[in-house]
Amino acid sequence: MTAACIRYSAPALERNVNTHARVIRFLTRWILPGAVFAALAWLIARKIDGHEFLSALRLADWRLVVGAGILAGTLCMGGLVLRLHTLLLALPHDSPVGLWELASIQFASSAAHNLLPAPAGEVLRTVQLKRRHGYSVGVLVAAQLVEKVIEALGLGIGTLVVASLGGLPRGLDASMYAFAALGAGGAITALVVGWRWKSSDAPYAEAKGLPFGAAVRVHAGNFFRRLGEGMHQLRSPSVWARSLVWSMMSDAANALTVGLCLMAVGVSLPVAGWFLVMLVARAAGLVPSTPGQFGVQEAGVVVALGLIGVDHNRALAVALLHHMAHFVPVTLIGLVELRRQWVPRTVTP
Repeated sequence: MTAACIRYSAPALERNVNTHARVIRFLTRWILPGAVFAALAWLIARKIDGHEFLSALRLADWRLVVGAGILAGTLCMGGLVLRLHTLLLALPHDSPVGLWELASIQFASSAAHNLLPAPAGEVLRTVQLKRRHGYSVGVLVAAQLVEKVIEALGLGIGTLVVASLGGLPRGLDASMYAFAALGAGGAITALVVGWRWKSSDAPYAEAKGLPFGAAVRVHAGNFFRRLGEGMHQLRSPSVWARSLVWSMMSDAANALTVGLCLMAVGVSLPVAGWFLVMLVARAAGLVPSTPGQFGVQEAGVVVALGLIGVDHNRALAVALLHHMAHFVPVTLIGLVELRRQWVPRTVTP
């Protein structure tokens, strides 16, 4: 009787675990982002005068906004492509990915990220690099983790330089120094892990069928193992130096797009303010949100600019213009490249 109960309870347990996972994915992709978006939209609506906001948009210098869009589609995206290209060339693969091919994949994945729930963009990029160039999924996940570490280090260095220039209230300066220290400390820790990591041929642990707590521990262990393996494979100082340069180039161009959008609505801020807004906009992208992060990013930028003394109506205009300057060109180019990426390649005999 006990054996029968165990035999029949195992499939039921697995069904319950799968149902639980589907519910979590549904909440993460739709319910939670929708609630966050509605709450932030309500908060913004309470502080915004519709007439003054529309007036700020109508009187904006759209030439500067177009210039920000051109920067977003060239230098900002170009730095990200060159950073990833540097990392991928240092990893094992069947055939090297060309720079233009990688740019096409990056734009296509960015369009998917902007229009579809997460993690559509990351999945598309992984699938294309595996299918067309023979990178293993584990290597690509490791590269993605290392990419985030380098991104944090680049942002930390840029923030440290800009914070040292001054021009922001004392409390905000302290926050930027703290962020710089956190980014640099995280990158140094990851580097030490990479240098000391010992590779293993053992398979990754499976979380399927485990209780929730045990499954979380298994996923966390696999995450840190992939990070260690990626850091070990990409521990070359020259690879890190080149990747860091491209990452900081993208960040500087991104901050310049903020400055152009600020000037477009007649707001004058020091360069440190540009970097502050960029950091907040980037951080807002980490919050579960609707595709494209509309609402969350605007709310974060409005709060940041309000701390510097910019009125909420102009702040919202800046936030929306900056968001659209990045969203529109990247998404339009990405949709074209997405169609091209999904056209099957013809193989000549």
